[in-house]
Amino acid sequence: MKQKARALKARLTSVLNRAFSPEIVADFGALPQADLTRAPLALKRCRRILISFSCVLALGFTVAAFAQDEEQEEASNAKPDAGGIVIEPSSGKIAEGDTITITFPVSMVAADLIDVGDQPSPFVSEPKLDGTFLWKSQTEGVFTVNGVVAEARHRLTLAPGLKDATGKPFVVKDWSAEFKTPKFAITTEFNERKQLAARPQIYLDSTYAVRLDEAAQHIYFQDREAHQRFPVEVIQTAEGKAADSLEATGFRVTPRAPLPVGHTFDLIVNGLLDAKSRRPLPYLQVMPAGKTEPLEVQWLGAFNHPLEEPTIRIKFDDSIDPVEATPERIRVEPAVEKMKLLASGDQVQITGDFDLKQRYKVTISPELKGDRGYGVQSESRWGATFRPKESCLIFPSRQVFARARQELRFAFFQVNTPQVTWKLARIPAEKLSAVTARVKEFEKDARDPVTGDVVIDPRTGFAKEFQTELLVEAFQLPVASSGTFEATSNDTETRRDVRCHPPKPRRRRAFHQQTKPSPGRISSKRAQLCLTVASLGIDRSFALTITCSRRNERPPR
Repeated sequence: MKQKARALKARLTSVLNRAFSPEIVADFGALPQADLTRAPLALKRCRRILISFSCVLALGFTVAAFAQDEEQEEASNAKPDAGGIVIEPSSGKIAEGDTITITFPVSMVAADLIDVGDQPSPFVSEPKLDGTFLWKSQTEGVFTVNGVVAEARHRLTLAPGLKDATGKPFVVKDWSAEFKTPKFAITTEFNERKQLAARPQIYLDSTYAVRLDEAAQHIYFQDREAHQRFPVEVIQTAEGKAADSLEATGFRVTPRAPLPVGHTFDLIVNGLLDAKSRRPLPYLQVMPAGKTEPLEVQWLGAFNHPLEEPTIRIKFDDSIDPVEATPERIRVEPAVEKMKLLASGDQVQITGDFDLKQRYKVTISPELKGDRGYGVQSESRWGATFRPKESCLIFPSRQVFARARQELRFAFFQVNTPQVTWKLARIPAEKLSAVTARVKEFEKDARDPVTGDVVIDPRTGFAKEFQTELLVEAFQLPVASSGTFEATSNDTETRRDVRCHPPKPRRRRAFHQQTKPSPGRISSKRAQLCLTVASLGIDRSFALTITCSRRNERPPR
């Protein structure tokens, strides 16, 4: 290596001397419009160009020299096929658990030694290669690697005093084989977290077995800014426990105490040793862990939906264990009779005998912890007021199935709406596909005609529903039957029953309801009826497909 370094230095010196020699400068002076003896500015520019060129050239020589050195290091004078010996693999990388098969041109052992364990290996390794050898035939044997030296080059040669099956010395002076071993490294699939848990468990994978008691000493969490260290506990995997060994290639680490909130942490592996070769990691290993963040309340809202009991919901930025949701940690004022708290995922639902005219105060204590192990930084106080139920018509489902009978019956609920008009219209075959598509319009959101973006209702913060036309009037469908229902108010959930004579067999009908809550705005619900009559006295049946707009779940403003 020293000779290569001297040669590289000599080459660079020669290049630089030639670059700044007077002849080169004179040659540049001979260029048109560049009289260097009379133009100092031009001379300075030429010198800058020469310096830049020299740096690039020097860098090129350096890269080429290192590439040449690497090629020379990769090159080996081993002769794994000398003397008729065949070894498989003949080179490359080996690790614990790999096998090496060697075949000789003559019989090396007696037949009674075939498949007999703990036989001496016909080759030796420098450095030592731990393993066991087994003859599979009189000429072929398999070496199973039990241990290697991390990041080493193992050179195999025939064992001294090796003899064949007849007792004659077997000597091939030129035979050798070389193998490399992987680097000693610790890796993990754990990615840096924006919201790191108080006691994260991080799985680490080592290329070589390490002692778990040493891992607890050489691995720690560190505050990225303050550089404070936090020791870890090592958690043994199920495989390690079954083997009853304190050495492992895979294990988990977790802080012994919860990490403080509001800090960014890294996981550090510093000076950990390979259990067998006792070689340390070649460098300090740093794995970003993430930042610890406190629990936050994203929103709190009072919901008063039709056909549901009044509820206060709290949404957090972390999942909440049901054990954590207690009246001491989530207080509601004034007190609510029969209050219950139910945590599901990242939401907590509060139910009870609420006074819908009362404004409630909800306080979340820092004692309430999320799954990450952190609570809110300080008491979080919110107000909740129940609003009247939304004006809506509630159908049983999107699809309703019923037997054909003399009288068609269809029930729905009417909540806080003006007068309702319903119509049952016949759908001609040529309009069936278009009407079917229009029935599904309520599944769409309103979009800006220019940008195509979803239009947000400023009153609620949620997407507006797609505005539709009255179905019967838009398609000029012939009405078979119609009727009206009176307006409802005061949050009364009124059941309505539509009764009319069924349509004729094998006709499709559209069921349409509309309300007129205010001038210029029409709210409607619609369903498509498909009625099929069977013959030979079989009961008649029909399918009712319903699509209606869904209410938005949102906290009151």
